[in-house]
Amino acid sequence: EFVTLLFYTIAVWLLYFLYLYIFILFGTRFNITIYESIIVFIFISIGAAIPISPGGIGTVHIGAVLALGWFGIDKPDALAFAIVFHLVQYLPTTIIGIMLFYKRFSTNIFSVKKALEKAGGNVFIINNPADFERADKIVIPGVGSFKDAMEELGKDGFIESIKSYEKPILGICLGMQLLATIGHEYGKAEGLDLINAEVVRLNVDAVTPHLGFEKIDVIKSSKLLKNCENKQFYFMHSFEVVNFHDVMSTSTYAKHVFVSSIHKGNIYGVQFHPEKSREAGVQLFKNFINI
Repeated sequence: EFVTLLFYTIAVWLLYFLYLYIFILFGTRFNITIYESIIVFIFISIGAAIPISPGGIGTVHIGAVLALGWFGIDKPDALAFAIVFHLVQYLPTTIIGIMLFYKRFSTNIFSVKKALEKAGGNVFIINNPADFERADKIVIPGVGSFKDAMEELGKDGFIESIKSYEKPILGICLGMQLLATIGHEYGKAEGLDLINAEVVRLNVDAVTPHLGFEKIDVIKSSKLLKNCENKQFYFMHSFEVVNFHDVMSTSTYAKHVFVSSIHKGNIYGVQFHPEKSREAGVQLFKNFINI
């Protein structure tokens, strides 16, 4: 009986940590960090244990809306997040719904839009090449692979519009990598070639992707990094930009120094996510708006 009890106890804890992993995975799509995800997970787990309604589902949802609200997540998104997390417990019957949910939030465009608006920007999403003429500045966000992103830009007819754009451009994470000449993620692919650089896998003896807050060390002063010196920004990447001429700042992960921001003419790029970097990120967006 003791062995059986021990087996079930270990199985329950393994399942619990599986739920936590899935929760963190979803959390990154909602612009919240791993640490914030863990806090919210605990909050919702406590709510689920309160037997106010069948399976604690009502309290799970209330807990999610309140907890996620603390981190600036809209109530409809928080409610959707909680519902899907609750359904995760009934795999595999909801696997299709979960994958659709994951796909729905696989981009950080709306997180970037929200952060830019918080910084005082008047933001719209570009849907066709003609929209570039309306924009005083453009931001290229990105979560995904270099090759796939370039293919999508090509399908949308955006490549030439970006390359000929003469006003300020800010690339974020993958968006910064796309500014390079060539990338080596899932095969060799041409980039936008706006900076003379290539994108390669992080050369570290450590876990990738690199996740978490890191300090930036400013190499070259810039309007974009005003009041951001030595601030902590949130990184989430497995690849890095190799460039020796246009570096604004570097950062360090596992003793490896990599380029964390670049500037060339009207082109700016940051490897980190300002929209996930709290007040430091808002300050950077304010600086970009004022360039």
